[in-house]
Amino acid sequence: MSAALAPEALAPPIARDLGLPEAVVTGVLRLLAAGAQPAFLARFRPERIGSLELRDLEHVQARAAQAVAFELRREQLRQELSARSPIDDEVAQLLRTARNPAELEDVRLGGRKRKRGPAAKARARGLGVLAAKLWACGSEGTLRGDASGPADADPLDLATQHPSRPLPRGQGKGPRKGEAKAVAEAEAQAESADQAEGIEASADQADGIEASADQADGIEASADQADGIEASADQADGIEASEGSTEESVEGSPEPSAPADAADEADPGVESAAASDDAAEAAPNEAAEADPETEADEDEPQTPSPERDLAGARVIVADEAFHVPSLIRRLRDLVLTDGRLRATMVPGKKDKGGRYAKLAERIEPVAKLAPTHFLGLCRGERDGVLELHLEVEVEPFDAVCDEVLGIDASRPCGAQLRQALHEGWMGAPGRAVRASARKVLKARIDRQAIAEICEAYRPLLLAPALGPRPVLAIEPGFEPGCRLAVLDPDGRVVAHDTVYPLQPKLQAPQAKARIVELCREHGVTAIAVTNANGGRDVERLCRDAIREADAPGSQVGEGAAAPAEGAAPVEGAVPTESAAPTEAEPGSSEAPGLQEVIVVSADADAAALFASSRAAKQELPDMDAPLRRAVSAGRRLQDPLTELAKIDPRKLGLGQHQHEVEQEELRSALEQVLVSSFNEVGVDPNRASADVLARISGISHALAKAIVSHREQHGPLRSRQALLDIPGVAGKAFEQAAGFLRIEDGEHALDRTAIHPERYGQVIEMAREAGVTVDDLVGNPELVARLEPERFLERPGASGEPLGRATLDAILEQLRQPGTDPRPPFEPIEFEHQLQSFEDLAVGMELTGVVTHLATFGAFVNVGLPQEGLVHVSELTHGFINSPFEAVHVGQRVRGRVIEVTPERKRFSMSLRALQPRPEGKGKPGGKRRRKPDGERGPRGDRDRDRGGDKDRGPRGDRDDRGPRGPGKGRKGDRGGPRPQQDKGRGSDRVLGFRLDLSELAERLGKE
Repeated sequence: MSAALAPEALAPPIARDLGLPEAVVTGVLRLLAAGAQPAFLARFRPERIGSLELRDLEHVQARAAQAVAFELRREQLRQELSARSPIDDEVAQLLRTARNPAELEDVRLGGRKRKRGPAAKARARGLGVLAAKLWACGSEGTLRGDASGPADADPLDLATQHPSRPLPRGQGKGPRKGEAKAVAEAEAQAESADQAEGIEASADQADGIEASADQADGIEASADQADGIEASADQADGIEASEGSTEESVEGSPEPSAPADAADEADPGVESAAASDDAAEAAPNEAAEADPETEADEDEPQTPSPERDLAGARVIVADEAFHVPSLIRRLRDLVLTDGRLRATMVPGKKDKGGRYAKLAERIEPVAKLAPTHFLGLCRGERDGVLELHLEVEVEPFDAVCDEVLGIDASRPCGAQLRQALHEGWMGAPGRAVRASARKVLKARIDRQAIAEICEAYRPLLLAPALGPRPVLAIEPGFEPGCRLAVLDPDGRVVAHDTVYPLQPKLQAPQAKARIVELCREHGVTAIAVTNANGGRDVERLCRDAIREADAPGSQVGEGAAAPAEGAAPVEGAVPTESAAPTEAEPGSSEAPGLQEVIVVSADADAAALFASSRAAKQELPDMDAPLRRAVSAGRRLQDPLTELAKIDPRKLGLGQHQHEVEQEELRSALEQVLVSSFNEVGVDPNRASADVLARISGISHALAKAIVSHREQHGPLRSRQALLDIPGVAGKAFEQAAGFLRIEDGEHALDRTAIHPERYGQVIEMAREAGVTVDDLVGNPELVARLEPERFLERPGASGEPLGRATLDAILEQLRQPGTDPRPPFEPIEFEHQLQSFEDLAVGMELTGVVTHLATFGAFVNVGLPQEGLVHVSELTHGFINSPFEAVHVGQRVRGRVIEVTPERKRFSMSLRALQPRPEGKGKPGGKRRRKPDGERGPRGDRDRDRGGDKDRGPRGDRDDRGPRGPGKGRKGDRGGPRPQQDKGRGSDRVLGFRLDLSELAERLGKE
């Protein structure tokens, strides 16, 4: 156990999957096992992690966590199987070679007691002998057992020699009242008969015996309806192994004369077993039990016949074959590598808006499925409009079965074995295998989609911040009025009011006067207006108020203690000590002029999410929802990272079909992005809340609460060293967290930098050799340039870690620019003033906007209108790109040209590349339209703001590649059947990091 969890054992597969050096991954795993966090390693141990970046470390940590959980599950299963019975060599080999939880589940289910079903009913009729003969005469594999027979034996002759036998009435649906004795006698007869023929009847077969009174004289008239088997008149004349049976599609019926209605009844499809995660967990034997056809109980006895006996024996053959873990594993891999996914419309279901019609009858290689396309199909399936079918080609299916089971198709009985496997694949056992494959596929697609969603979330968190400055936030409103909230530099509400500049009151002059008054009274430097209804009008009013207030001789806002005549009374102004004006700008004897106040637009959706949350109601209990929205908008302007941390990121609309992925995995991945962002920016422990502190490396929720409680009782922390006075902050916790905590007004100059305390001694030596104090050295580039830092290389710090080149360069950079915010500088975005409504749009206009959402087909841009413009992926940049994420990110400021306007639908499209310089040597002007690779063409999204991406032209190529369909088959006849082979290339399988301390792994390794 300890050897399997050792970093040396975990590193090779992780390095191979992520494409990283194995030696580096091994070293990283050792550090993680010792309790280090990725953010700490990336910032303060760069020499120990090679060329890896923070995201690489997060991926390694996530894979390590998954590997540890998987090894623990493997050991748990080994102990479970050992307690049940001794583990043979085959099962032990399967346990050792299992690569994922699905393969472990195969091993677990392979040893479980089989429940009653069609195979048990066939065994109860004594057809186990015939099934054994088929294995003996048609294969050389392990399932043939000790039975023997000639290779050229005729299956019908074998069925004649080993006919079925009737059973007492009452066993079709289990023992009825008063018939337990008859059932016990029938079970004993079945067991003795099997033993007489050299076959042992197992206990689970005896327990699962079912035969109805009508089966006493034979099996049901329609064997395809009862057991999922189609018997035709052509089989009555004998079944021969031929090339025709080999070429016939597994998806269709091998028997040419099966009636259409029976075909529909017997058709299994992938949908019935794979439509949900619950079905994906079903085992073959459990799926067989759930088959309603197994409970058929005919009233009239049937005349025994070799054809029906042969059909019953094939049921037993399929049941035995699909309980072989190695075969299940190989078939699942076949579906994931060579399979295809096809979507069909559900009969009678209306496709609202035709959003799913273009996906129907499309065939996509499973190995090349684009995440957005597959998740769009899942959305259609969840809406009850689409059915999804996993299909495989018949030739590789037969090749896998022949190799694993040793089937010789040149023998007549070998052809029967193949037919049995085809029927089993179309039945409940095959549905369970395809469901398991779909579960693995869904997990793979989820990881890819979650990676893209996180890439959209990170720029939002690291968006430019205005900083700790007073802000006036406004939530527009018509009849209820516009809510005003003034925030101090720490985000506390110091005043709030309501004005009515919009309809129906139209009190614009009074609103301007109140806005100017609040700005002057509290030294406001920025006004944030949410982009709700009326937001553009309020923005224009604020700009006009500031311009008019600074005009010579203006009376706006002067001495406006009371509103002008006709104005609504001022409400709720709550001035406090923190409401005092900020310090005057250099060169000014008074508070800063209003000409310095900027007006920006804020996201109303995110503000509404915070206002309706439980945290907002607890934090601002005395405020109504509109005022809470205004407060959230102002705080997000001051610090987007801290404010977005209060909102569930899954509600932000970060990606296409994000609600179709595994939500818990998405939540954990987005939380890891949030943790990384806080560690990258740094946190002031004297201002941060407990929730924010808990996201710093090395600090738990309990420790974060202890820090907040300590500062409330003893006042603000004066240094990083003061953290050691807090119970619990010592050792590993202090080492991991100290470098990310910035004391802005601390006693030590280095406490406001990103230099770790373990390097303070070396920085003091640098200052001493330069003949200055540390306070003089910090923030003085000229003094830093005169240092000789190479002399300090390889010198150990307080922790004993040698000083490397990368760490030294980071220290020098912090000495030049202490406490530099890694986020880009704040630049207000002003939309075009002449653009007031959609009717003002015209082709050829050049507009400035902000990217709000990204989809596979392009990016949505906010230009200041309620409607957002779509920039198709082909219009983002010159040249070919696979995804919009390669060119832009959410929150980015862009400028583009309007290229299309659709007034009736109020949609418009823009082009960014039209305003970009054309690269030299890139071909003809304009270039070619981007053509999506196979498997990426999908729906334009489920948002109402979809502007229409590339029109789906359906699958390319000949539609006849679906393979033959059995005669008489209807629409359902091709479910789950074979399809032409495709390339076996797999898409990228990215995994996002999860915050996990692997010190538990170190404890396990130390104990054993």
